[in-house]
Amino acid sequence: IAVTALVVWGLTHQGGSSTAASEDVIRSTLLLPEDRPLVMAPGGSLDLSSDGSTLTYIAEQDGEEVLAVYNLSDGSVRTFSETAGATNPRFSPDDRSIAFVLEGGIHVVQVDGGRPDFVAEASTVAGMSWLEDGFIYWSDQSGRWISRASPNSESEILENTRGCNCALPTRGPTEDGLTVSIRAREAAIYYPPSDSGITLPIEGNHVTYLPSGHVVYTRIGALYASSYDPESGRISDDARIILDNVTTSSILRSAHYAVSDRGTLVYVAGEPHGLLEVVIRHPDGREEPVGMPVGAYGQLHASPNDQYLLIYSYDRGGRYLIYDFVNRTTRVASTPDMIASPRWSADSRAIMFGQAHGSRTRIVRSAIDSGAEDSLFSVVGLVSVSAVSPDGRLVAYRTRGDRAISSTFVHDLETDSSSKLAAPEGTFIYAPSFSPDGAYVVYTVIGPAGFEIMSQEIGSERVWKLSIDGGSEPHWLSSGDAIVYRKEETWLLVKVRREGDTITFAEPAPYFTGDYADVAGVEYAMLSGERAVVLRPVNPDRTVRRVEVITGFYRLLAETVN
Repeated sequence: IAVTALVVWGLTHQGGSSTAASEDVIRSTLLLPEDRPLVMAPGGSLDLSSDGSTLTYIAEQDGEEVLAVYNLSDGSVRTFSETAGATNPRFSPDDRSIAFVLEGGIHVVQVDGGRPDFVAEASTVAGMSWLEDGFIYWSDQSGRWISRASPNSESEILENTRGCNCALPTRGPTEDGLTVSIRAREAAIYYPPSDSGITLPIEGNHVTYLPSGHVVYTRIGALYASSYDPESGRISDDARIILDNVTTSSILRSAHYAVSDRGTLVYVAGEPHGLLEVVIRHPDGREEPVGMPVGAYGQLHASPNDQYLLIYSYDRGGRYLIYDFVNRTTRVASTPDMIASPRWSADSRAIMFGQAHGSRTRIVRSAIDSGAEDSLFSVVGLVSVSAVSPDGRLVAYRTRGDRAISSTFVHDLETDSSSKLAAPEGTFIYAPSFSPDGAYVVYTVIGPAGFEIMSQEIGSERVWKLSIDGGSEPHWLSSGDAIVYRKEETWLLVKVRREGDTITFAEPAPYFTGDYADVAGVEYAMLSGERAVVLRPVNPDRTVRRVEVITGFYRLLAETVN
């Protein structure tokens, strides 16, 4: 095993952060075995023991992704049996165990070996940490709340985090509390125990508080740091960029880095995976760039007439852009800041969104050419527009009630009345799409068991389950005879047959596959002719062998920030 300029540090450190802060800054590179490279997964694929002596990571071995440990003192690598498909490895605070996600659950295995033990069910984990209080904390893909469990306790939802739109949870600035990254924004919130969240003065994600009195976090492809007061938790206004080549797993999720309590940093260097190219995928598999520059893009929606693309840009002011496929021009959409999930009007001339006014939300139609706004109707509470029927008569909207319980309604503009879509107990509806005649709607149901695709007849409680083993983000094709939805890197097609008042759905069949972006929100759109607008990562590499190491990282922070 090749190790370039590797220095043994973990076994020589006897002190805490003060000793680490006096260590010389030494940069080195680890070269992982060719047959066990690191897999770069969205939830983060590596962690470092608190003493800096051992790296745990997800390795690709014989075509499977398994849990592995790398001993930094002798360069040896060991993999664990019964861990195929593992993600999100995290050391326990005492460095004796490793937690990881596998097959819809959280498991723990001893570092010295043995069989993994099941800890808790967790069907869709987006980020996870094992903190000093002994609990393992995690967020789900939808960002609804933070859950926690320990090897000796059952799982529970942290009630004060309901509706947090959370991503990766990490430790807070003091001994108590929790810090979470926010999905779809470069922001973080600190949750004191059993108290409401406090927005931190940080424009970034994957926040790590260090014993040295620094807090580090990532922005697109870079690692930043600020100083903070460990007693009060107050963050200073002295942010500095520390590294500009840290590989982020995707936009607004965790990066591939970890810091030991004794001041060693490990990270994967390279282009961020969050930089994306907007392409049109044709039925024959051919990809055609639309002409937009490479960027950090998010959810997108095509206009019904196929001329425009409404797309969120994280790195161009955090705003929605409108791209014209015909004239190949881009402009900023005339939507207010922090508007969630705007949608196209049926005539493709306006954007529709919810705008809060006091205790109510107005559903607004804003013309893309003039910016003129019309208020269509209003409802009590916070509301976002989810879908508009092709004839423009129906508007699906999502509202959030007490304890962040979300409900989806369909409003009929002709009768000025709303009806609630039938979500099973303990679940909520996401990403609805109407049939061409507005008689049916298809949507994602998100619940404790995961994500499933359902269809419902408008005005009745007749419901059909379309997916077999999960899926999300359905789209009813304009032809009316098929529904497309995605499951990770695979898109599936459900044929639809209608005869009079009878409707039948075929079993899902593979439609196409591709390593396209799936970060936050609906990130593909279907055009006529079975073409799909998708986001192609600029950096498609799944595995790497090189892991960069900086010892004396606390000293580097002190010299750079202070």
